[in-house]
Amino acid sequence: MQESMTELQRVKSAEEILQSLSIRLASHSNPTAETASYYGFNHIETPSFSREDRALAKVLLTAITTHNKENKGFVAAPEERITLLRKYNEKRDENTDPLLISYQSGGKSRKGTSKHGHINLDILGSDRSISEALVIAAAATILRDDGFTKIFIDINNIGDRETNNRFEHELISYYRKYLSDLPATCRQSFKENCRAPFCCQTHDKCQALHEEAPKAINFLSDYGRHHLKEVLEYLEHFEIPYRINHTLMGPSEYSSHTIFEIRGGNPENESAEILASGGRFHSLSRALGFRKDLPIVGISLLYNRSAAARRRRRKKIFAPLLYVIHIGFEAKLQSFNIIESLHQAGIPLYHSLTRDKLIGQMAVAEQLHLPYVLIVGQKEALEGTVMVRDMSTRSQDTVSIPHLVSYLKKVLPK
Repeated sequence: MQESMTELQRVKSAEEILQSLSIRLASHSNPTAETASYYGFNHIETPSFSREDRALAKVLLTAITTHNKENKGFVAAPEERITLLRKYNEKRDENTDPLLISYQSGGKSRKGTSKHGHINLDILGSDRSISEALVIAAAATILRDDGFTKIFIDINNIGDRETNNRFEHELISYYRKYLSDLPATCRQSFKENCRAPFCCQTHDKCQALHEEAPKAINFLSDYGRHHLKEVLEYLEHFEIPYRINHTLMGPSEYSSHTIFEIRGGNPENESAEILASGGRFHSLSRALGFRKDLPIVGISLLYNRSAAARRRRRKKIFAPLLYVIHIGFEAKLQSFNIIESLHQAGIPLYHSLTRDKLIGQMAVAEQLHLPYVLIVGQKEALEGTVMVRDMSTRSQDTVSIPHLVSYLKKVLPK
């Protein structure tokens, strides 16, 4: 009982956390933000950044342009991500929940009005695989809503700093043996960045050497392998085709662990359009002078959304009356089915998929004072059902997920 009270006392709403960071929530003025809200992302006004953050972003962007021109995920919102990470670090403590936010970056006119900038989905403060699952699932749903019916994912895991050091040491040893076989431009690039020939997509000689070159994924720790395994299980559950792309690296200045791109079309198409790009940027915190890595995972939607937005039909969004509680990994997977079903039906909900402990989720549910809670345990996950609890009477019904929408439409207040 005492533990439950402590958990309840330390629960903060996203609005409270954002207010402490001097970041304002924005209205769901576009369908993209509305869709992201189903996955727990709070839409905020574009963060205002300082001269110092702009200067640091410029330094990092110079390094990215020099070493890895293909890493678009961070390029989409460098100043904003630096500002958000700095503010979050200043206010967080060991009990602070992960922060899920969506915001627009870039595309600013001189008057400060937004044009067609990128939409970004970020999760700050969580190193769990569920974070990759949330940003990818939300982005994939947004893409489908915008008419992209065929998508696939390129994904890689470059591990932590120690993994990356071992990988680069072996990579240097490998390419030194074949320096004379490399094109002149890649020989020069290798002196500045040992990854350059490995990631080269232009020259046949580099492509031929790539096949036998060391791969970062082979140097992962037990934690890194388990993390990647869980992320891939989420992708398989979402039924999104994916391929391991060993050349997808991200600059070592800030990237770590998972890197991914969502592309349009089929995995067989090597030149498929990149629709969204993202990954983990843990090492960015070191560049900001933090004493240790602070987890952040994000994705940026890179396609022209103006035409897609015109095709979309707006859905009227109401305040959520439901909160989803999950118990175990399989229940998390099932929760995504529930989120998607309710999204299609226009029934909003709250959840805390970045939390694992039941007691913490119950504390949030109690604080929100919602009329209904949906509970998915191991039994429900295996049976494809969900327990619907009426919080006023404490009565509950077990409902199959295919019939959940029709059930909720009957019991929820009109």
